[in-house]
Amino acid sequence: MRRDLATTLTLQTRTVTGSGTERAATWTDGSDYRLEVAPAGKAALERAQLMAERVTHTALAPRGLALSTDGHRFKSGSTIYRIVEVVDTPRKTVVSLEVLS
Repeated sequence: MRRDLATTLTLQTRTVTGSGTERAATWTDGSDYRLEVAPAGKAALERAQLMAERVTHTALAPRGLALSTDGHRFKSGSTIYRIVEVVDTPRKTVVSLEVLS
């Protein structure tokens, strides 16, 4: 992944309030991270297809960054990235993303 693809993304955390039919989810901004983001490659696309998911981008995050696929997402300006998969490696955390907007 090329270094010039690095961009700053804001990590958002989901909070659910209420119960039953009165449940509401809100997203609050958290820390900013400088990630290397690129269009998803062939391997990422094939892996997502096996999981019946849609992946548009892959990002390299700092090693050990605690992320969940249902409680976190990234935002950059008006673009929202849903976290599809998180894989920790010895050097970095690989995050598969889907652009929502």
